[in-house]
Amino acid sequence: LPSFLNQANKAKQSEAKQYTSSINKGQQAYYAENGSFVTADISNLNLGIRAETANYKYTVGGGDNGASSAAAPTSAALMGYAGAVGLVGAAGNKSTSSIICEEKVDADGAPESPTYDGTDDPTCHENQTIVTK
Repeated sequence: LPSFLNQANKAKQSEAKQYTSSINKGQQAYYAENGSFVTADISNLNLGIRAETANYKYTVGGGDNGASSAAAPTSAALMGYAGAVGLVGAAGNKSTSSIICEEKVDADGAPESPTYDGTDDPTCHENQTIVTK
């Protein structure tokens, strides 16, 4: 039974990883078209994903140098995920870079946002594991 539950949780966490990856890609496309990031309403990315599912609540935030997203689990048995898209490079020659981080959080607890400073690649916090860049 524990093995089955572990596999079920992995499947649920796969949803969060996929959504977070889609949000990162949506932010990169939005920035390329608009020169800014979506920082309040996930539906503005026009990805067709819901802000809340049975397993996770999804939010976005950010500012001029980048945007972050969080996948907050509805169960303490699931890992939380945080994504970020940050501007990288020198002024006048900026591109975007993304990252997804995994973190153990309490139920309904949001993971910390990765850091981005507008120059270097986004990074995960010490208590997080890099899932993908």
